[in-house]
Amino acid sequence: KTCSHFSADRDSRSQLHPAKCTQEGKNKYEDTCKVVCNHGNVLNKPAAEITTCGKDGLWVPHPSYCIGRPCPSLKDIPNGSVQASCKIYLDGSTRYGGRCFYRCNSGYDLKGVSYRDCQADGKWSGTEPICEKQHP
Repeated sequence: KTCSHFSADRDSRSQLHPAKCTQEGKNKYEDTCKVVCNHGNVLNKPAAEITTCGKDGLWVPHPSYCIGRPCPSLKDIPNGSVQASCKIYLDGSTRYGGRCFYRCNSGYDLKGVSYRDCQADGKWSGTEPICEKQHP
């Protein structure tokens, strides 16, 4: 019995080794496939990096996949906030490639960069801006 192949283009975040993992009918009992994440991405379940074709034609453990490396949640700034739209995951984090924008409350001006990018290393670009009170 063979295990189903992995879609060759599961996502652009990972590679599968060996190449036969993406070929229909090539994965037999006890064959293994390894999921390797591309730059800026991490496994959703690190313990499932390697999966084995079982007797029943199912992969064990269930194959892992790659997700963008998360950056820690950004906090609102004094007299301003981080736009809620940047927190797109249930845990409130933003992942590699995400961009979060800051804005100031009425009566305050933003000083510094208005956004920060979640980088491949899981850190935010730049520094937090500040909101300065407008002068009449």
